[in-house]
Amino acid sequence: MNPILFSNSIQLPAVPGGSTLQWGPVNTDFTFTYYSSNPGVLSFGIGTLAGSYFATAGGTGTTITYNGITKLNGATLAGNNGVPGIVKQLKLTGQTAAISGAALLTPAGGYTTGLGFYEISYVATMTTAGSSGCVLGGTTGFTITYTNANGDSVTKTTSSSTPNVCPGTSTANSLSGTVCAYVAGGAVITYSFGFTAGSPTTGAYDIAIYGKWLA
Repeated sequence: MNPILFSNSIQLPAVPGGSTLQWGPVNTDFTFTYYSSNPGVLSFGIGTLAGSYFATAGGTGTTITYNGITKLNGATLAGNNGVPGIVKQLKLTGQTAAISGAALLTPAGGYTTGLGFYEISYVATMTTAGSSGCVLGGTTGFTITYTNANGDSVTKTTSSSTPNVCPGTSTANSLSGTVCAYVAGGAVITYSFGFTAGSPTTGAYDIAIYGKWLA
């Protein structure tokens, strides 16, 4: 097995499984390249190391932060260093009315400070069947609204023609879809979801939404 090579020119020899490699100074950023003629699983633990590539939570080594993967099988990766990330997870239960203009992604970190490509996916499911006239998705279905790279306000739905809706008269009724958006730096993505209540039984639904930052 070849040695592990560190970008700060420190070279450490390969060690048997279970051994510990230790280096300093503490809290120093580093990158490494691992070469092996016998591909397998590379595992390691984090102690008090911190920085932009790896970080610890309270010194326990339970959190790893990385800046992405630059190459895969020799090919340079594009976008967010080739690693999409789930930057928002939202789960609402027992909903009995439509949702209008709720904030989904609010600028609060590195992934929202610049122009970005996002993929928003949702699943909505009836959990209490409504009476006749109940419609999951209402008249509009699922939509997102955001400011694009040109500074225009854009509203998109998961369907380019007819809104994605279905009856809400059974707990077997469910909707899902994905919509993509190229969002201006610092812009907030909001979402809306339609619902038409039944009568006399309104009906209720759960909805889960995931926001993925691609680049």
